[in-house]
Amino acid sequence: MKCSVCGVAIQPDEQLCSKCSELESKVQILTPEEKQDFAGLTIEQDQEKQSAGYNDYRENQRIYVKHVNFNMRQTGMLTKIIFGIIIAGLLIVALPIALFIISIVMFTLYFMRK
Repeated sequence: MKCSVCGVAIQPDEQLCSKCSELESKVQILTPEEKQDFAGLTIEQDQEKQSAGYNDYRENQRIYVKHVNFNMRQTGMLTKIIFGIIIAGLLIVALPIALFIISIVMFTLYFMRK
């Protein structure tokens, strides 16, 4: 193998370069000649995968955006009144009933523990 810094041949059992005293690099890019002579494991990478990544932009792709507005400008007065009655009913009737039921459950659990 060759040193990645100075290019001097390194023995397989050595960790340091004899010329520049640099540590041996674990990952190396081999030339085609070295690749043929190399007896170890190499990672092959296709040219298509190198140039086109997962998030690359392509001209034939379209981006769709849907806008949703919750404003009340386009609704009629009757719809606004009905919506207001429903909200008021929830605040006046359902919220106190829910709080009353929660308080009964809390008191029951408190006295059952004692």
